[in-house]
Amino acid sequence: MKDTRPKVNPFLNILGGVFKSISFVVGTFFLATLLEWFGMHTWWQNGSEDRLYQRTQHEIQRIESTVGANFDSHWFRRVYSYVSTLSDRVIVPVEQYLDVQQRELEHTPQSMSAVVGAVVQIQQSINRHLSVAVEVFRAWLFRLLTFTFGIVSVIPLVVVGLIDGLVRREIRRWSGGRESAWLFVFASKSLLPSFVLALGVYALWPWSIPFIWINALMGVCWGCALAIALARFKKYF
Repeated sequence: MKDTRPKVNPFLNILGGVFKSISFVVGTFFLATLLEWFGMHTWWQNGSEDRLYQRTQHEIQRIESTVGANFDSHWFRRVYSYVSTLSDRVIVPVEQYLDVQQRELEHTPQSMSAVVGAVVQIQQSINRHLSVAVEVFRAWLFRLLTFTFGIVSVIPLVVVGLIDGLVRREIRRWSGGRESAWLFVFASKSLLPSFVLALGVYALWPWSIPFIWINALMGVCWGCALAIALARFKKYF
């Protein structure tokens, strides 16, 4: 019988996956901004204005203590400085514009009508929230770069999972052990959710968090998932 199902273009699948990934990454920025706006009115209402800057510097110091004394010449530091320079070319003019607007609003005469005063307060609130969004972008960009380049450090755990899974698979093959398609599908399908969960938690967590915890947890999840998936793979090569 002739197959009448429509053929799916692999390029469109890849393109759709890329767009979904970009949408998720951009979505974490907007969620982090909303969380910061909520926190500035509740949790850290009386906190310092440079809270996000201090958080980023604290996380940089943690990475520096992990890397060692040669952190200033480390490739991650150079890449982060280069990306920060490029982003500042867009962010700094926005900050300058917001500062000028804020100073003009602060010098507005107090003797104006109540309607004008309410409009000025709304504009000041908007400018303040936009300024916080700019700081959120800087902190979010640092964490995004840290997470992206930190994936390299989980390669040893992934390799261990691959080797362990292949060895256990060969043992099962020659000893007549049972195969499990359900375990293979479940373990292989858990790779992407664990990545999304780790990135989401690290990008959205409003307080300082050691990246090594997130990275190690994701590496262990990936290693275990690959080991289980390969060990229980239904078909032999």
